[in-house]
Amino acid sequence: MGRPRSDLADALASDPTRLERSSVPHPREDRPGELWRELGGGHAVGALPRSALRVLSCNLLSDRARPAALGALFADARIDVLCFQELGDGLAERLRRDFPHGLLRPRPDRRGLGIVSRRPLDVRVLELSGRDGLVATLAPGDWPELDRPVEILNVHILAPHTWPYWPRRDRRTEQMRDLLAYLDANPVPARAVVGDFNATP
Repeated sequence: MGRPRSDLADALASDPTRLERSSVPHPREDRPGELWRELGGGHAVGALPRSALRVLSCNLLSDRARPAALGALFADARIDVLCFQELGDGLAERLRRDFPHGLLRPRPDRRGLGIVSRRPLDVRVLELSGRDGLVATLAPGDWPELDRPVEILNVHILAPHTWPYWPRRDRRTEQMRDLLAYLDANPVPARAVVGDFNATP
């Protein structure tokens, strides 16, 4: 039996142009007012209840994202927690000024990661094969809209299509095994795993 199709896959199969017509922006585009509408024509992020926790995951393309566009995007969507991959020194310096809480680990080799917020959160490094991840814990004492702690994992999974193929494929498998082992060994009441998975649905 084949894998069940997602609603997104069904939508694109019936109308392949829907993705092109959607208003989901690339991080480098200056279109914060059109941020993240659901492809099915649902609500914009701005229409979500304020009790919802808003988490943004963004690959910064080794610091090639535009700082001004990112700042407008963050403000427009009222993001609570920001998770970054491919974070470099330039954007990290700006983020430190704007977001006092979290952990930024910029690097020049596409391995830079970060999780930041304007409110307190505990962030630690999760050791994974090939490329580490970050784990943030949000406590209800600092986040009154939460009725339980929430854990957010930020990962950047190795791409299977870049050279050298076979070693990288094996390291990617090891990285995923490490991640799944952590999830199995550390059950929590609420968790989100975000990042760049270098994979399609």
